[in-house]
Amino acid sequence: MKDEASMAIELEGKFFSITNRSLKRYFSIPKKLSSLSNDILLWMYKNNIVTMMKKDKIL
Repeated sequence: MKDEASMAIELEGKFFSITNRSLKRYFSIPKKLSSLSNDILLWMYKNNIVTMMKKDKIL
């Protein structure tokens, strides 16, 4: 189970980052989503919508 208190998701330019305690990982934002506002992108990443879109081959 994920510990939500120790995990942070942030948008940084063309990337979003996930920080777990001492590890910070960066992922690029898909071009098809890059025109969306930051608050919408952040919501999509926090709710795993981008992952579902990739699994469904939308992205």
